[in-house]
Amino acid sequence: MKRIGYLFLFLIIAAAGKAQLTVNISDTVACAGTDITMTAAGMETYSWSSTMSIDTNAGDSVNGTPIAGTYGVTITAFSTSLNDTDTVIVSIVINPNPTAVVQSTATGDNDYVCFGSSATLTAISDTALLASVDWTPSLYLNDSMGISVVATPDSQTTYTALVTNDFGCTASGAKVVKVGYQDPLFSMIVSPAIICPGDTSTFTATPTGIVSRFDWSPSTALSSPSGQIVQGWPTVSTTYTMTAVRFGCAADTTFTLEVHTPPTMSIMQSTTAPIKLDESVTLTVTCLECVEYFWKLPSSSLTTTNNIQSVSPNTPGAKTIKVTGSDSNACKSSVSASITVEDEFIGTPFGINDLPKDELRITKQRGQIFIESGSPLRSISVYSILGQNIANYNGEGEVVKAIPTSELASGVYIVNVNAENAEISKKVYLQ
Repeated sequence: MKRIGYLFLFLIIAAAGKAQLTVNISDTVACAGTDITMTAAGMETYSWSSTMSIDTNAGDSVNGTPIAGTYGVTITAFSTSLNDTDTVIVSIVINPNPTAVVQSTATGDNDYVCFGSSATLTAISDTALLASVDWTPSLYLNDSMGISVVATPDSQTTYTALVTNDFGCTASGAKVVKVGYQDPLFSMIVSPAIICPGDTSTFTATPTGIVSRFDWSPSTALSSPSGQIVQGWPTVSTTYTMTAVRFGCAADTTFTLEVHTPPTMSIMQSTTAPIKLDESVTLTVTCLECVEYFWKLPSSSLTTTNNIQSVSPNTPGAKTIKVTGSDSNACKSSVSASITVEDEFIGTPFGINDLPKDELRITKQRGQIFIESGSPLRSISVYSILGQNIANYNGEGEVVKAIPTSELASGVYIVNVNAENAEISKKVYLQ
């Protein structure tokens, strides 16, 4: 700590027939941490009291190392020969020391700069207005004074900033600046080099020897702005720069990740009005670049090269049909159509494609599909509205057959009945 200086205070009390008390204080104005020595003379015994911490309360000499503040010291002396007492009160002002921390622009590179490059050093203090900042050593500095200086050393150097505040109190901070001499060596792989929107490419940087870190920019659509392996998923072709750093020395490479333009798709439907359970809607997708389509239907899915589909939902409500088209680069786009299905038929569910009823009849009764035939029954088959075979039954030569519906979900089914003299198919709606 810097001591302001020694102020010798002699307080002499002299009068006829009185004892003389002399008090000497090393500093009445000093910086925090300064050793303060106080001595008394001229009488036989002394008593000390103070608002600052002192090492003893008796004797002709006391010491203290106070923190910042203003302190009062009271010295009471007694002369046994004269049977006389005297008291002296003095004030001591202790000023605060500044703080001092040195920041470096090379901190991000572990305090390294490449040979021939510079780091800016800045002295940071809790004192708003500094009287001075002095830097040592001054070698390879652009200036030896000032809050910020530029260091361009040719070898590792520790720089110290001596900070002085308006009270003349000082503190120091230091920062080492290291020097690197060799650019980093590396190789890089981009896989794949061309992607579709929504896909991901992996960038892998492989160091040859020591590499402190790898930085990637721009950071948009990257898994991380730094690291040896990162993923990128831009939606348009993007040029990236990878910078490798080794002990403050940097080298970079630039590459472009190509992104295909996805296919352009549109969809049309034969009607946008609500349809009945026994109606269909034709959907037509237009996509000049598409080579394949994936149809996500209300109750099934289909992959095909056909861009036209007839859709017959078998349950009421709002239905969404999504179509995803793929081009020759395997890039995809999607379109959707909405169909509202009303809970009713155009006609009756028991009168579609009937053969004459006096030969074969299908009805729905009390949770059953009830079949009556004028000739022996051979077989009965149940299909979904999309043609999927759900169940098969043997007619067993009977003329009446009841099929339970408890295990069938709600919807529209096609029931095909084959009898000895007739065959019929009917659409049956189960709720």
